Amino acid sequence: MPSGRVTELVGALEQLGPLAEGVVVMTLRQAVQQLAEAFVDAEAERLGIAIPRPGAAEAPGGST
Repeated sequence: MPSGRVTELVGALEQLGPLAEGVVVMTLRQAVQQLAEAFVDAEAERLGIAIPRPGAAEAPGGST
């Protein structure tokens, strides 16, 4: 690589670092959320209770 392009490469890497970190953080958040939801679902089933979900349609008759 020509020495004159090193600065350009460093600049590109400085921009990609935060982007890559953001992707990792978002992926980990989604994984943790999915695991938490699965845990809550399993515990609700084990306990025989219904867990209301935000945005879920209410059951007919007004009860869940």
